[in-house]
Amino acid sequence: QQVMQYNADGSGSFVTPMAYIKHPYSGELYEVDKGGNYYTCTTPNHNMVYINKKRIPVKRKISDMPNTIQGYIPRTLTYCGDGIRLSDDEIRLQVAFSADGCFNKSKRYVTNNIHRIRFNFTKERKYIRLKQILNNLNIEYTDTYNPNRVNPYYIGFEDTKHILTKEFNISWLHMMSLEQKQLFINELQYWDGYNDGSRINYSSSNQHNIDFVQMLSHTTGYFATIQRTTCKNKAMMNNPSLDPTKYCTVRIYKHKHYSTWQKAN
Repeated sequence: QQVMQYNADGSGSFVTPMAYIKHPYSGELYEVDKGGNYYTCTTPNHNMVYINKKRIPVKRKISDMPNTIQGYIPRTLTYCGDGIRLSDDEIRLQVAFSADGCFNKSKRYVTNNIHRIRFNFTKERKYIRLKQILNNLNIEYTDTYNPNRVNPYYIGFEDTKHILTKEFNISWLHMMSLEQKQLFINELQYWDGYNDGSRINYSSSNQHNIDFVQMLSHTTGYFATIQRTTCKNKAMMNNPSLDPTKYCTVRIYKHKHYSTWQKAN
């Protein structure tokens, strides 16, 4: 089984380990802690890698480390796959669908294996962006505006390629090119997210998508944390099918953090 390897230039690659070493151990342990964002507990002879103040990777036994270091522990890398066979706008459409789209489960569509898609929006900007994506893809659609409805904007179309899913495809993590991953992350802010100037915030009650976005971010050079929140918005609070305790936000940063070292008690 292959594992992800961190390379000296900050990139990542999948490699086959030379050996799997497992020994019983009883003795002193060391902790590496960074305010809840990073934690590990290991044996004194375990080699740890950090980037020093000269931006050079250094590998030392944790028992030889000082209590604090002038540098940071690499928690992100850049990994570039061969690319998935979707255009940029098809990737954007997948992000949009996971956030706001749904399948029309009318009997006549299900019987004929037709993936009829519908979107209902309250925000005009989403309505405009989706129409732009569909126009770029030459996908025919119907759209209406009814100010008397809770979600006044409606768009419907057929997913003739059967590519849209509510959960992100886990295989994309190692297949996407770096450019595709950057495009994917950037698109999040227009749907189930926003950009506050220093980071992109993506929110969802779907744990699979939350984990996917965090993993994708960490292999694209972005540091991402997960924060559990109590509720999404008024629409979520009024929908009994959504559990507000499962609602999470991924915060995606484009910078690195210093880490402290502390011996375990």
